[in-house]
Amino acid sequence: MAFDADPSAAGVRRIPVRTAQGPSLAIRLLSGDAGTPGTPVRELQSLVGVKGGHAELTLTRKAYICVKGAAGGDRLSSYWRQPRTGNCVSVETVDGRDQQIRYAPRSICDH
Repeated sequence: MAFDADPSAAGVRRIPVRTAQGPSLAIRLLSGDAGTPGTPVRELQSLVGVKGGHAELTLTRKAYICVKGAAGGDRLSSYWRQPRTGNCVSVETVDGRDQQIRYAPRSICDH
């Protein structure tokens, strides 16, 4: 595991910058790929294809906050505020199953 600070420096806290799963959250945030509208929310991809009710329960348990929803035909779009980051997440449900979970522009969750 690599660290972004010299461990011999007095008073410097060591912060891992890479894990077996890829860059740390801090590095992803600094590089701009976390929360980019249209990109899949990595931590929620296991919910794609499950029934919408189960996904809602999981999101609530993970401290996501539902800020709004809209229905049209067989499609339901719900927007959630991501804990820790405040990013906006879009959940697209078709025929009762979640089809996409992606980041959305923050402005959608702000209104």
